[in-house]
Amino acid sequence: MAQRWQMPFTSSRGYASLKLQHDVAEMLRHRQVRAGQQIIVYFISDLDPSGLDLQRAWEEALDNFRASVEFVRIGLTLEQVEELDNPLLREGIEVKPSDSRARRYVEKYGERCWETDILPAATIEETLNDHIRSWLDFKQWNRRAREIERNRALL
Repeated sequence: MAQRWQMPFTSSRGYASLKLQHDVAEMLRHRQVRAGQQIIVYFISDLDPSGLDLQRAWEEALDNFRASVEFVRIGLTLEQVEELDNPLLREGIEVKPSDSRARRYVEKYGERCWETDILPAATIEETLNDHIRSWLDFKQWNRRAREIERNRALL
């Protein structure tokens, strides 16, 4: 999905290492300087206390490493859960009361939580595409695509 839009992609299972966060921040700052564009991070994680905290941790880390980025959560959201066809998936699982972040989560989202893997890949792709299309300059994108193809032909 990211490759189609020539976007860098990273994945971390659980909380990312400081090295990964640093490397991502460096890459984003470099791209921002080179391209002169606002950097958008499309974020996907579980809709549970830890999944939301993962996003907070990434936002904080990139800020600490002075990477100026905008975060857009494209999954998993409560709206996406509510749109699921399968009532068993919509039901979710109980929030673990032992999680130190549970109280704040329950106040905002209720007693249930959901893992990202309930979300069909097509939904993630459609959400990503919709967000990108909302700001992409297609005239410039197509011009660049033609330039790349001309250069490939020279190889």
